Amino acid sequence: MKYYKNSKNEVFSFEDDIREIVLNRAITKYGLSSIDKSEANELTALEAISKRRVTYLTKSAFNNFLMVKDGEVFVTSNTQVGDFSALGTPSSNGRFAFGFNNLRKLYIPSNSKVKDAFCAGRSAYVLLENGELYVWGYNDAGILGLGHNSHVYKPTLSATGVTEIFYSNSICNTGYVDYYRMFIKKTDGYIYSTGYNAYGACGNGTTTNINKWYKIENLGTNVVKIYNNGDIYGNAIAIKDDNSIWVAGYNGYGCLGTGTTTNVTTFTDVTDNWGGKNLETIDIQGYWGYSTDSHSSNTNTLMLRKDSVNTYLYACGNQPNHGLGLTSATTTPMIVPNTLDVKDFISIALDTWVLKNDGSLWGCGNNAYSCLGLNNTSSQAGLKNLNINGVKRLIRTGATPNYSYYSNRIILEKDDGYYVAGVGGYGCLGTGYTSQANTWTKMDFEPDVKLVDVGGYSHGNYMKSYIALDDKDRLWVWGYNGYKGVIDSGNTGDILTPILLGGGYENGIR
Repeated sequence: MKYYKNSKNEVFSFEDDIREIVLNRAITKYGLSSIDKSEANELTALEAISKRRVTYLTKSAFNNFLMVKDGEVFVTSNTQVGDFSALGTPSSNGRFAFGFNNLRKLYIPSNSKVKDAFCAGRSAYVLLENGELYVWGYNDAGILGLGHNSHVYKPTLSATGVTEIFYSNSICNTGYVDYYRMFIKKTDGYIYSTGYNAYGACGNGTTTNINKWYKIENLGTNVVKIYNNGDIYGNAIAIKDDNSIWVAGYNGYGCLGTGTTTNVTTFTDVTDNWGGKNLETIDIQGYWGYSTDSHSSNTNTLMLRKDSVNTYLYACGNQPNHGLGLTSATTTPMIVPNTLDVKDFISIALDTWVLKNDGSLWGCGNNAYSCLGLNNTSSQAGLKNLNINGVKRLIRTGATPNYSYYSNRIILEKDDGYYVAGVGGYGCLGTGYTSQANTWTKMDFEPDVKLVDVGGYSHGNYMKSYIALDDKDRLWVWGYNGYKGVIDSGNTGDILTPILLGGGYENGIR
């Protein structure tokens, strides 16, 4: 092999028998200089490390925030954070700085890098590349899997031999923001569960909370994905490598598609009800909470499946955001009309947005504050064209701990920028205004910004502080700053337009 590098120290390799004219053209075009194999290997390793960058942003947490960058954990909060949180230290120890411009590195007692992470409510989970799972934060329902229900403020080893963690981005309810469940997969191939289990979602055959990782033997060792849905009224849906679908947990209004409304405490095969094994499952989302105990009344599930030709968006449970156009609940999964060409969808907290392959956007649901962009607040039971075309991508921003049904939960990407609709208070839309956006309105990003992901954390209601990562590895922030949640600058005014973190900070990290 022949090795070369460009001015950015990126490595190019060519076969020894490459034609000279082709090699010279490449050298000229890319400004290459010759290097030996040893230098090429060193530069390749450095390039791999440099590309690790930001790999996780919290989406649905309460007064605290966690980010993973370069395989390490960084945390911050607003001034309302409690003693047990993702910060990894009691707030009573004293906090001198807040907001995204004061993200600080959190010590994890291991030399291994972070493989995956999750932060919701007031708790955090970090899976390391060596298979160790560290947890900390609020633990009333045993969600940390430590064998007890005591809160833990420092990262603490919870399990070893872990290959995957399965978490929920639909945590919505303030009163029960820490009452959910967690699932992990271990090297033995089995799925394990812990946490809130009042409706049987942990799959151990009981309705008693679990505080120690429980091995779910009846699922076997061929589960490829667990969709861990919602908080107290949540459920779990397992997908196996043979395309079979297994469910457990809350089944009010038939949201699991079993044909009944009986809760399921042991994982049960419902594949045939959802279209059979000949279809591949692409995604599962739905609605499992917003602000009060009564949020169980609208639970539903949407499941996107496909064959070699078409997509099929199945739905069951209660209306209005499952798109079936019904006036009552259904316990039998049905195909949502006009969904044979779905590219992506987001369904969270009473509303659903469906992106089709032609770039058109469709939606249904409660439509509070005109979050569907229809210039009205009328509930929409069936899928309706949302009057915006050329949409390239849907970006999920997560939920807020309460009143999620009118918070900003989605950003649309088009060639000319990013668009939002709905409630605009506290600058949560990033448009430069606090007024409601009744139709799809362009966010006030700089023209060269191409977003990779968006996250944030809440104080309450729709008071949320947002952070976005772009393709240049820059971080942009906006939203509610009443408790210094966005920027700690001596001022608590809300940030109405996305601003670049900087001013002596490296990517917002001190």
